[in-house]
Amino acid sequence: DFCVKVVQIPETSTSVELYMFDCAGQSIFNQRDLGTRHWEGASMVVVVYDVSSRESFQSCAKWLAGVRAMRPNNPIGGVLLANKTDLRENGRGVVTTQEGQEFASQNGLEFFECSAFGGTGVDAPFNHIAQAFHSKYDMLVSRSEDL
Repeated sequence: DFCVKVVQIPETSTSVELYMFDCAGQSIFNQRDLGTRHWEGASMVVVVYDVSSRESFQSCAKWLAGVRAMRPNNPIGGVLLANKTDLRENGRGVVTTQEGQEFASQNGLEFFECSAFGGTGVDAPFNHIAQAFHSKYDMLVSRSEDL
């Protein structure tokens, strides 16, 4: 799936458009050839896993490696997003926050948690990415003004 998410940058009149391809991790979508064409031009990555599925978490390394392999000379950053955190309330969470934080840190990603079901924490990773793009843009404008 392809979508555009517009994110307003706080305390500015600027908004950032994030163009996103959802390359779902479900087995029907694990056809590497289908996803790779979208990965080639990626500027950032959002790797999402289900906190109630160890397999989902373990697949994050594979997905991240696949995206990064498309850009071996240009490292790609992004976020690791733990989803379905509401399931921890009834004991169904099997991946801890600490495990997610460690994976993110080891792979140069920012870590976020959310519950799409509960609507909590969903915007934070996208706000982070939009802010990163905005900061990079401001830096490039500043450099060009110095020329």
